[in-house]
Amino acid sequence: MGSKSPMRPWQATPPRHRVPRVVAFAGWAIAMGSILTLGKIEDAARKQPSTADATFSHAYSYKGTWRYITDRQAEANEAANLCMGLGVFVFAGGAIWVAIVEILAAKHERAPPQPTDWGDV
Repeated sequence: MGSKSPMRPWQATPPRHRVPRVVAFAGWAIAMGSILTLGKIEDAARKQPSTADATFSHAYSYKGTWRYITDRQAEANEAANLCMGLGVFVFAGGAIWVAIVEILAAKHERAPPQPTDWGDV
């Protein structure tokens, strides 16, 4: 009962290596969710009227023609566009952070050992 299960590779990595990967993955997930939302709105716009009425009042450009979407679709479209930009920005920042952490870790592994006490010099 007292024995612990062995650590998984993910758990064995230090937090300074895990955090940037989680940030990059979160940015990727936000961007992908936004792309799916935008695709769903575009698919719905394909079947909607080309003239405005009470329900379909927001103009939406679809393959060179204008279609009209609902208030809710227009709000979702704006939010998804904003989140896609944010997701791409967070993903890029996380990916750069991962690269920097890996470069610094590799440099630290190659560095000569430093004396722990001035008496070792």
